[in-house]
Amino acid sequence: MFYINYIPKKRSLIPFLALTLYIAVTLFTEVCADGVKAALELCLFTLLPSLFPFCFATNLLLECDFEKSISRPFSKPFKRLFHLDPNLVFPYIIGMISGYPQGSIAVMNIYKKGGCTRAEAEHALSFCNNTGIGFIIGVCRTLGFSKWDTLCIFSAQFAASLLYALIFRPKNYPKEIKADKKNEKDIGFNVFSKALTGSLYPMALVCGYVMIFGVISEFAERFFAFLSFSPAFCAFLFSFLEISNASYRISLLPSALALPLLSFAVVFSGLCVHLQIYSCVRGVLKTKKLILNKLFQAVFAFLITLFVKMT
Repeated sequence: MFYINYIPKKRSLIPFLALTLYIAVTLFTEVCADGVKAALELCLFTLLPSLFPFCFATNLLLECDFEKSISRPFSKPFKRLFHLDPNLVFPYIIGMISGYPQGSIAVMNIYKKGGCTRAEAEHALSFCNNTGIGFIIGVCRTLGFSKWDTLCIFSAQFAASLLYALIFRPKNYPKEIKADKKNEKDIGFNVFSKALTGSLYPMALVCGYVMIFGVISEFAERFFAFLSFSPAFCAFLFSFLEISNASYRISLLPSALALPLLSFAVVFSGLCVHLQIYSCVRGVLKTKKLILNKLFQAVFAFLITLFVKMT
């Protein structure tokens, strides 16, 4: 009897993509070098200055067990509206202010400490990971958007995340989770070193994925030019890859379309960010529905911004 070693299609696709990328890197070294150079410049002058301070501060708050103190004032309305454990208020605030991947790290830490169930944590990943206010301000300022445009984009992201959390909330209220005394710890000066070491890994992931997608973006740009895609369609497609390249191309479009499309790109954040989130929570939480859920929020943000722009 013969046995067939069946490999699922979704798994067999990854080796094929890896081989394709290797061949492309070998044949087009200059294109890859240009992509990495642009990505390194983005990391050094934009991402690291805007993300690392927030990353360190977030890890420091988590090491000091500040999440309950910060979540307490919002616990009752959060529980009633979204049917989630009040401890998840902290990751939402952190994700909205500090940006990715801090929201996912905060959710994972809350779950590890026993502050919520696994189902709640995996649901919260979808709306606790957002583009930080510092990054939004930096991008809008660099690309020539006004302060009102910046406020509009951030407000649309805020509204879209809350709307998603409200529409797709769990049916039942969360059960009370008793605090685990084993998780209580003495807080000393060692929290600084723990926060620092805990910040370096996410920053390495962010920069690594940005460089990978810098190369992919260079190939995509040449491919789209070969197919003679319109600038608006190219900007839309780049929204699914990486937010920085997408933002630049969106800024070149007419203002009536640029602002709603930028809201879409900011909220969805691209596959580059989704892979960062996956890498941060891998082995602890599942992210199967993350891309689809963020797509819902991106559409919400697009419609909200379009409505504001038309009024």
